[in-house]
Amino acid sequence: MLSVANFSRTRHQGSSFCMSLIAAAVFMGLSVAAHASTTIADGGFEAAGGGNVYFAGQSIDGGSWNVTDGAVYIDTLDPYVYAGSNSVNLTLANLYVPNSLEQTLSTTVGQQYTVNFWADADSANAFSITENGVALKGSPTSIVDNGFPGAVSNSSLFVDYTGIFLATSATTDLTFTATGDPAIGSADGSVMIDNVSIGATPEPGSIVLLLTGMAGIGLLVAKKRLRRSIAGGAAAWLALSVMASGPSASAQGAPVFTPGNLVVSRSVYSAPSSAVVVGQTLPPGCVPSKANGVTCGVATENGTFPLVFNNIVPDPSFGITSPILLDEMTPSGTIVNSITVPNSSTTSGDQLVTSFSSKSEEALHLSTDGQYLSFIDYVAPLYAIDASNSSTTLAPDPTNPVPSFNYRAVATVNAQGQFSFTETNAYSGNNGRAAIYVNTGTTNGVANNFFYTAGNAGNGGNPEPQQVVAGAGLQIIFPANAPEASQIPGLPTPVASFDVSEVLAPGTKNPDKVGKDDNFRGLTLYNNVLYTTKGSGSNGVNTVYFVDTTGTACPNGVGLPVAGAPLPTSSIAATYTSANGLANNMCILAGFPTEVNKITPPVAYPFGLWFANATTLYVADEGDGVNTYSAATNTYTDAASAVNTGGLQKWIFNAGTQTWQLAYTLTTGLKLGIPYAPSNFPTGINNGNGSDGTGLPWAPATDGLRTIIGTLAGNRIQGYSAVIWGISSTVSGDGDEGADPNKLYVITDRLSNTSAAVAAEETFTDIRDAVGGEVLRGVSFTPGTPVTSY
Repeated sequence: MLSVANFSRTRHQGSSFCMSLIAAAVFMGLSVAAHASTTIADGGFEAAGGGNVYFAGQSIDGGSWNVTDGAVYIDTLDPYVYAGSNSVNLTLANLYVPNSLEQTLSTTVGQQYTVNFWADADSANAFSITENGVALKGSPTSIVDNGFPGAVSNSSLFVDYTGIFLATSATTDLTFTATGDPAIGSADGSVMIDNVSIGATPEPGSIVLLLTGMAGIGLLVAKKRLRRSIAGGAAAWLALSVMASGPSASAQGAPVFTPGNLVVSRSVYSAPSSAVVVGQTLPPGCVPSKANGVTCGVATENGTFPLVFNNIVPDPSFGITSPILLDEMTPSGTIVNSITVPNSSTTSGDQLVTSFSSKSEEALHLSTDGQYLSFIDYVAPLYAIDASNSSTTLAPDPTNPVPSFNYRAVATVNAQGQFSFTETNAYSGNNGRAAIYVNTGTTNGVANNFFYTAGNAGNGGNPEPQQVVAGAGLQIIFPANAPEASQIPGLPTPVASFDVSEVLAPGTKNPDKVGKDDNFRGLTLYNNVLYTTKGSGSNGVNTVYFVDTTGTACPNGVGLPVAGAPLPTSSIAATYTSANGLANNMCILAGFPTEVNKITPPVAYPFGLWFANATTLYVADEGDGVNTYSAATNTYTDAASAVNTGGLQKWIFNAGTQTWQLAYTLTTGLKLGIPYAPSNFPTGINNGNGSDGTGLPWAPATDGLRTIIGTLAGNRIQGYSAVIWGISSTVSGDGDEGADPNKLYVITDRLSNTSAAVAAEETFTDIRDAVGGEVLRGVSFTPGTPVTSY
């Protein structure tokens, strides 16, 4: 069958025979002129500001073309312009993040339109052109890489592209999107578009009937209409060729995850109401012991969400295990794919669960080679009560009111969705928060192949048993490479420890008990240095730390990493003494807070951290969690006030003082302290059953950020910006704020900016909202994404 609905040609090829026939058809009066008034404004981008970069939310020409995602650059150099003075470079300013340029057109419902444009590229890319989120028929999924030959006129290398759509609305959003694809080797490249035009066209069937009549060959061609549904923004992103194929891909051995996308860890409360029985002992199996200081409680609510979390009143350890889901998302927030980590409802083999509502869990990190995603949680069945405070087998604690035992385990998953698990006796009585798989490079001539993990241990009295102390903080864990049923994990293997005695003035009594200062949350590697954060608990120092393997970086507990120092690769468990705990080999990063919590109230609550470069560090602060509320203003007053430290902190290294300095905290758009109304979540006041409620509104509000991930966007000419995604922390009247439906935000921050006034104009965008019974925990890039942040 003769096809005329899809064609492309290079500029120097001239008009094809089919094009001549189509032109003849239009000339002969085929019915297309009635609705041909739709036009592209500024199709050659001549009204745009040449040499400028425009970011999402900005118009390049005063209103015709608008940047809807990422950033675009207006090029004026002759090799990069097809005709006139300007063209649009869709990728130079923001290489690995989708960049979209959009114009809204007036269209006639039922009318077919043909869009024509010229394009060229000099690197691998993914490309789409959509109308109201649906890809145009016949439009390209990538732009041919013909290159740009220096100062020579480049117009002959541009290719003429076409796409067709059937208008289904009186207004049509026409969107061009391009992404430099790291999976196929893009460098600091360009995807240029120019001379965009549109015209109303006859339906393909009408053209073919006319052509066959002219040729006299009597072809019978069935009239075929284009049928589409408008799916909005989700469909727009699903049209991108860089997206995953969906669940069916794994069955064919294809990747489940696509490089360049995000992964968000999520959990859904799925326990039945019978999981908890009113009047049962909490924790289950708890036996009161005056000698061990153990007291027990009685359940006041059954397992119905969210009232079940009012049981935290009789049982401060309360939590219920729930499934872990890994959601692949585009950088703009559209869900592409979701896989469930194996659990007791899906397998009798290897499995892992999280604890609803432990809010510090499920941080996600890429391995150092970028091929694996890692995290840490519990080896336990679904709906187990208080697993998050259970002991591990080789680190029992008779003062822990939770009598059950559960290993913790580090999980890895690759791009094909294949999991592996390594059990550990660390984090007895508490939880692991983050894990990084180090599988590149060598240390002392030996290939690296281990996990770093961060977390806390202990849920009983003082002094804590030796293995509880040894199982806290930062651990080094070696992959098991065996099924869980065959694993016999040994004693905890701590790799680093800190004690506030390092920063106390001489003669000051240490206010903390042994082992209580190693309560860590965030985790990252940068320039071969291991960093972590502490942001909760009444002990220790809420700040940013690094591990010092030289013993010389911080004689007074504060300092900077020593250049060229190796990573820590061995356990320090043998250094334990009952009087002092583990040997101290950690430092507070110079410039960050040094106040000891027991002496001075904390001034920060750091969680996730990400290095944009060697002199720029972003730190997520989750806020203090205080849920004071004013009915008069309908705000959580502490979260909404200036005393709240929550948000995204930007720290700049001062080479003169050799310290890190806080430039500003990004908060605009987070709406700190202002309640929102999640779907499928109660409204009104949490009065519980009359004895266990908080008396505060169910509605949560953002208090700050927890886990974050970032990337750089831009180029050497226009400068760089940091694009950062973050999971929110909340305050509310929920029995446990960790059960609040929270949010995923994204923000772009100019890397060179140090002005708080300028930063106040940068705004967070809410791109994912959890619903009732759902929580978001960690965010990272998909396995297979090139690692640039370590």
